[in-house]
Amino acid sequence: MEKRWDVFISHASEDKAAVVEPLAKALQKQGVRVWYDEFELKLGDSLSKCINRGLMYSNFGLVILSKDFFAKRWTEYELQSLLARVVSGEDIILPIWHNVDKENIKEYNLYLSDIKALSTDIGVNALAVEIIKRVRPDILNSHVRIQMSRQMEKESGIQIDIPLRDLHDSPIKHKALPAFLVISCRLIEEVFADVLNMGYRDMVNDFAKDWDYEREFVIWSAIANAYVQFIRETHCDFEDIAKKREAAHLLLHYSMSGGDLEDLLDNYELLSPAEQKYLIEGYILNLKHINDMVKIFNFTEE
Repeated sequence: MEKRWDVFISHASEDKAAVVEPLAKALQKQGVRVWYDEFELKLGDSLSKCINRGLMYSNFGLVILSKDFFAKRWTEYELQSLLARVVSGEDIILPIWHNVDKENIKEYNLYLSDIKALSTDIGVNALAVEIIKRVRPDILNSHVRIQMSRQMEKESGIQIDIPLRDLHDSPIKHKALPAFLVISCRLIEEVFADVLNMGYRDMVNDFAKDWDYEREFVIWSAIANAYVQFIRETHCDFEDIAKKREAAHLLLHYSMSGGDLEDLLDNYELLSPAEQKYLIEGYILNLKHINDMVKIFNFTEE
């Protein structure tokens, strides 16, 4: 079942102003697809149908646990719906404690007291980062792609909102990187040499900021393969730099879009709809193949 939202927020209405709305907006701003009633419900909508759809088609359930949450029948219904998915094998519940302690949680639901939770005491921005690490780690693993995209925006004039534009001044997280990644940065530099002026040293520096540089390496491998295949198989003129730049730009932004094509494809004037489809399908296929190979390799190593 394809999921439409990254996270569903279950909460008591009394907690909206202090916690839920600021958190929902912070997550949405960074590119997370959030099911939050204030975002989704329109005049005349059936409340029960919309909530059921959100519960079914979200990858995770963010549960804001508070004394007001404990007292509501509707939040109990939402929690039971999420627990039904847990029973079927989905590890999807992300608890957030708001002005409650472990004893309060135990009294309400023993299962929830055993799940690692976050507290609103750490603040909305810190909560957003921790939630993104779980529901959309790709957003926190895109330093090289974001830097490339920003440079392409300046050169091409195409501008699309990039996740973490405001939250992204991250420190170096890895003091050393494996040799294969440093070598790969040189290869990436060569692949995109005629459409982007970004040195491999800058790439290495940005990879060192990623939480999971191995996952980011897999994504870059898929991007580079899809780009090279497009240039080779569509016989794109070697001198057609503008079209090649659009192709690279589309792949970068699609990789950071979470699969959302809305308002994305209309930005590319030189790429036909068929060529845009070819690029995206090539990226998706390459990503699947490379992920499969990584799983096989890891299994063999074990």
